[in-house]
Amino acid sequence: MITHGLDLRHLEIFARVVQEGGITQAAKSLGLTQPTVSGHIRSLEGEAGAVLLHRGGGRAKPTAAGELLWRYARQICEQKAQAQLELDRFLGLHQGELRVGASTTPATYYLPPFLARFAQQHPAIAIELTVGDTREILDALDLGKVEFALVGDEVDPDRYRAKRVATDEIVLVVGRDHPWFARASIELADLKQSALVLRGEGSATLSSMEHALTEAGLKIGRDVKVALRLPTNEAIREAVARGDCAAFLPRACIAGRTADLKAVPITGIKIERPFSTVLSLSREPGPSAHALIAMLQ
Repeated sequence: MITHGLDLRHLEIFARVVQEGGITQAAKSLGLTQPTVSGHIRSLEGEAGAVLLHRGGGRAKPTAAGELLWRYARQICEQKAQAQLELDRFLGLHQGELRVGASTTPATYYLPPFLARFAQQHPAIAIELTVGDTREILDALDLGKVEFALVGDEVDPDRYRAKRVATDEIVLVVGRDHPWFARASIELADLKQSALVLRGEGSATLSSMEHALTEAGLKIGRDVKVALRLPTNEAIREAVARGDCAAFLPRACIAGRTADLKAVPITGIKIERPFSTVLSLSREPGPSAHALIAMLQ
């Protein structure tokens, strides 16, 4: 009669004894002394309430009760080894999938080098990147479709855990055909004289720009005309480069385009916004997500 629970360590040692065919051999393979192994076997027999091994001639064979227990002990040891292997893979970043969400600007101009480095260091991790405006990406995080988000806007601390990893500058951009192209800077009131090309609602670039202008006393649509709205920074950039409108864009968006685009400073205004990693309050991302986040910080 089993009077106590069967100790896992005792079962492991018993399985090794049966596998090796003797206590001496098992002790050698386990790196233990023979008396230590014998002590574990006696403890297991006490727990099982039965003699488990026939001993003699340097060999150890299972009794009938030992044969029964051996079948289960072997399965338990195999399952433990498999569980350890899977855990090692999980914690050691050997395989799996990493689902990241990023709003358009950080996904385009900030995140790619880090993803490339992560992929090089962890080639067995499949990376799935979801790109959208900030609102869409936070919705994906809420629904568990991505493990963490990287956005260019402030988030509600009551709903998310956010940490700034970089700062993005948003600049006023004009093309060669715009009269401001020759200017070293403009005044805030000058914005009333030119139409803007804007991103759509939900864009962090748009919300950051609108907030800065509102703080300065200007309202989009009332004080500053809107020429059109386009869905991406790249589409806006090309419209500005080929027309006479202005736009607010991330500085990185116009890198290498000094021949046909110019960032014109506005006296008294500098628009910056954070690039932040965002985590759900209710779900903890996996080790691969934490590894990528550590790279970003």
